[in-house]
Amino acid sequence: MIVHILLIVGGLFAGFLGYQELGLAQQASALPQPIELVDLESGQAPPNIHVQLGHHWKVWDELIYSYRTEKEDEEVGPATRIDYSYFPIISEEHPYSQAFNRLAERYESLDQVPEAEWPRLKDFAVLVRSEAFSVVGKLPGDEGWGEAEQMVGLIVNDIHRLKSDEKSLLSQSYPSLDLDKVLILEEGRQVESLAYCLGIMTLGAGLVITGGVLIFRSTTGRVEGVGELPPLLKKAEVF
Repeated sequence: MIVHILLIVGGLFAGFLGYQELGLAQQASALPQPIELVDLESGQAPPNIHVQLGHHWKVWDELIYSYRTEKEDEEVGPATRIDYSYFPIISEEHPYSQAFNRLAERYESLDQVPEAEWPRLKDFAVLVRSEAFSVVGKLPGDEGWGEAEQMVGLIVNDIHRLKSDEKSLLSQSYPSLDLDKVLILEEGRQVESLAYCLGIMTLGAGLVITGGVLIFRSTTGRVEGVGELPPLLKKAEVF
């Protein structure tokens, strides 16, 4: 019976996954549409959920991640597996970037900047969801920033909403930022074909039907067994 139930649960999950992918495939263009991050920061709507961003900075200092351990009381270490991570990205024109540029002109090295003069990132337009880091030991570490010439991915706000604990962590750093309006860009996410989406949904339906039929047959078999009980036991139940 447990196997039958697992078939149904697996089928429902596959069907839901296929439905999500179908929704994205219907919204996304086959090729990523180029847009500059500064345009998104100024409030411009993305041309499509499948986008290619130009030059930007990854703010590693604000990275958060979801991890898995074998035991509840196990300490997080370099080998701890990471499911996914979130980090903001900003353009060269962002006020935070500009503040650092001014400091670089004023001081020979950023190491010489007094702590009181360090700027603070107050808001951002795009939060990246990434699976690039498989374990904690591969996280950027002490690197505060990461420069990149482009990033391709899908805007997945419709299927990946921030969890309450993730919102809480980000809200501590950005109390005035409306996280519901931030675009969530899944790095490297590809558009699945219509055939793939329908195939996953068909597989899910098949698993659900198979599990249901097996449960029905096992239940029917038990009912038939009752009909074969000795007559004396039947008579005792009647009286």
